[in-house]
Amino acid sequence: MPKNNMIFWTLFCAFCALLGLGLLATGILINEMETMWMVVLGFFLMVTFVICTLLFWKQARLLRQMFEGKRLLAHWVYSKEKAVQHAQGEKVRRAKANLLLWLIIAGFVVFFSVLFVVFGDMDEDGIRFFLSIMGGVLAITGLAAWLAPILAERKIKRSVPEVFIGEFAVWAFGEFDIWNSAMTQFRSVSTGQITEEDGSPLAGEVSRKIEIVYEQGNRYGYQERKVLIPIPVGKEQEAEEVVRRILDANSSSH
Repeated sequence: MPKNNMIFWTLFCAFCALLGLGLLATGILINEMETMWMVVLGFFLMVTFVICTLLFWKQARLLRQMFEGKRLLAHWVYSKEKAVQHAQGEKVRRAKANLLLWLIIAGFVVFFSVLFVVFGDMDEDGIRFFLSIMGGVLAITGLAAWLAPILAERKIKRSVPEVFIGEFAVWAFGEFDIWNSAMTQFRSVSTGQITEEDGSPLAGEVSRKIEIVYEQGNRYGYQERKVLIPIPVGKEQEAEEVVRRILDANSSSH
């Protein structure tokens, strides 16, 4: 059975919640103005990570049920060679998406930097400091955009070459996606041909895909997430049934 990586995040968040509780209790017991920050920070950490613990526990429970064959629509196993090809395709696809996102961020940074320099009431040292911060933002986001596809490729290559598909979630090559939880919105699911836009086409054993699209909320709003699942040859009819059941389940849940 593949590793349920949601268990780690459940335990991690529970540990952080306990740290917050300890900080809160310490601040209350000392009961001095100098320790008020401990009360506020401890309460914030405890509430935040208790919520995260419950969310990850729900996901860990769902993933365990899928691994056990419950609430499961399909379970496909691939050769290691096809898993490597899929990883390479994911790297190319995510690199393109990350580059586009970084260029948008860079455009905003440059635009607002010019506004501050031209219209801001700052001296020369202030301008240098401000531009150095903006440059740091571009460097950090650029590094993250470059590294993320590489790390994802390595994770997929090291993972068990299997896919577990449920009505509200999928575990594919070590990555878990769920579109029926807090801050997510299901958009669409369909089958189609794997194209150059998806990275390197997987010819022969795998040439078609299931594509699931959902939106995931973050501090900047909702960001689109695409999950591509290669369909093994001979599983095309099963894949169409999987798509139909995902559509039915998510249509009734909205």
